[in-house]
Amino acid sequence: QGFSKEQGKTMFRERTAFFTATMDEACAREYLRNNNVSYVYYGYQERYVGDITKYSFLTPVFTNSEVTIYQVK
Repeated sequence: QGFSKEQGKTMFRERTAFFTATMDEACAREYLRNNNVSYVYYGYQERYVGDITKYSFLTPVFTNSEVTIYQVK
């Protein structure tokens, strides 16, 4: 995908920290901004990893029995 092995490891660590909600609010918002993320898909695999509902800047814009999509505010 054009990323070095080290970049891939960093991306994995950051994504894991976000979805496990171990990032503080400011770091989580910066992580999404740096990656140009406007919406977050939160399905069964993401729920299995952790609970991102603690982030106050995420607003649910769509929900059904399988997924919630959050808009980043």
